[in-house]
Amino acid sequence: MKTHRMFKYGLITAAGHGSRLDPLTQYLPKALVEVNGAPMIRSLLDQINPLVPHVSVTIGYKAEMLASRLAQSISAMYNTSGKGNGWWIFNTPLRFVNAPVLVVACDIVADLDLHFIYDQYLKNGHPPCMLVPIHATSDVEGDFIEYKDGRVTALSRTIETPMMGSGIYVINPAVVNARMAEMQDVTDVWKHFLPAGDLGCTPIYPKFWATVNNLEQLYRCQQALTVNL
Repeated sequence: MKTHRMFKYGLITAAGHGSRLDPLTQYLPKALVEVNGAPMIRSLLDQINPLVPHVSVTIGYKAEMLASRLAQSISAMYNTSGKGNGWWIFNTPLRFVNAPVLVVACDIVADLDLHFIYDQYLKNGHPPCMLVPIHATSDVEGDFIEYKDGRVTALSRTIETPMMGSGIYVINPAVVNARMAEMQDVTDVWKHFLPAGDLGCTPIYPKFWATVNNLEQLYRCQQALTVNL
């Protein structure tokens, strides 16, 4: 019998307001803002669903609109309005999942190489959490990362390094719940595992990646995709 060498669970985080994408997000949740003619979350689902059997989404801002668009494409939705981005780990049925969950922010536009990420998770020894970094850039906000031998050695919002978080990570919720108390911010979850060397890290993500958090990033992403077509 063949082993399922791929994630069985995935989560797209899509609860945020996306206020820096106003006026577009006055009428739409951020996940439904279109890039290259398709909502960002649809592009992610089209890549994840064929490989990952159980995909969930966190919703919040304009939850009903987003839920109505996704109902036939996902396994579950969790309303995390007013909660931190780590709340779902401790307060949804996913907390019982003793397996790696692939987590992707809805404002990521990327060529998702799930095989690369999953293989790195196995290579790194199934850590409780694993980050997928990108080359650091001045126009993207995030946590700067230092790593060695597949483990994060430092994580900071202020001390700049050549790599930073991508909005893509892997987490085993059951292991996290067994080893720490609830935290609202996922960065605090990562930092809990960092001192013991249990925060994994892949090499720099090798495929196309962009984030769309404001109108300027949206424009640049559209231009980059046009050039790559």
